Amino acid sequence: MCDIDVFAPRNLVLAPKEMGVITCRATGHPKPTIRWLMNGLPIEGQAESFFFALFVTRRLEGDTLIFSEVQTGSSAVYQCNASNQHGYLLSNAFVNVLGEKMRNKASVHTGVVLHRKDERQTLCRRLVLTPPNIVYQIIMNKPALLECLTFGSPVPTITWFKDSRSSMLEGNAYVFHENGTLEIHMSQPTNSGKYTCVARNNLGISENHVYLEVKGERLSNEYLHRCSVL
Repeated sequence: MCDIDVFAPRNLVLAPKEMGVITCRATGHPKPTIRWLMNGLPIEGQAESFFFALFVTRRLEGDTLIFSEVQTGSSAVYQCNASNQHGYLLSNAFVNVLGEKMRNKASVHTGVVLHRKDERQTLCRRLVLTPPNIVYQIIMNKPALLECLTFGSPVPTITWFKDSRSSMLEGNAYVFHENGTLEIHMSQPTNSGKYTCVARNNLGISENHVYLEVKGERLSNEYLHRCSVL
């Protein structure tokens, strides 16, 4: 019989060139194996990618991912997959690398340049920090947390849509957190699909797309009752 505990990794916010760590510890019988994914894909297959070579400096030591000299543009969702012969548990951690400060006049696709009366120019940025096209993999009947981290002045309001922009999500099946995260209480296969978060303030609007995959309930009811994510 299986008994497993997963100590989930915590979100990490870093400035460019900083270092940090995320750890995922799991205990169980049999002892679970830890595998890491980035944006839904195994990190083992990404070491030679252009994205990895350009932005990401990291190494894996046991159950810990160590980041060093991180670069702007390397924000991602990392998933810890703890598995043994009885099944698996997934937990997510968002690693957010902040953008460097803007100096003087700048041109960015996510900003608006304002002109003050003294003719000095300031940049009022309004953007979604969560990387696009993240794939969240969740076990059926478990809660799903889809992140939409934003930065802006005035503070943007967040609206969520599924599959299309025809109608926004609402109702008791969802929890809309103040930080923009969408929570689905009991994930079902029908919840799988494309989700869009729209951030808007009086300076403009931007959107971001993420994807949810709800996996079948491979674990026995007794196993699920005894397993916990802390």
